[in-house]
Amino acid sequence: MTDGPKKEIDHILSHSRNMFLSYRVYRSTEPPANSDHHVVLVVASIRLEVNRKPPPPRQCSLNVQSLIADDNIAAQYSVAVSNSFQALDSLQ
Repeated sequence: MTDGPKKEIDHILSHSRNMFLSYRVYRSTEPPANSDHHVVLVVASIRLEVNRKPPPPRQCSLNVQSLIADDNIAAQYSVAVSNSFQALDSLQ
């Protein structure tokens, strides 16, 4: 076996590359058992955002002009609203 250059690739899996502040690879650490394999230790410092707030819910815009202009849409809207209020009354 020759002592030439060795090429090893060490990987750290994550969702974002920006979370790593620094990382270091320690080679030739002592293996836990009698083995011919080399143990490579990868240590990384990361930044976590623990208290990330969810985005606020989007408010849908209502097209009031279509309610005024079309009687069919206005009737469907009034039925839907009255059904909602009846469902709320039944909960009490």
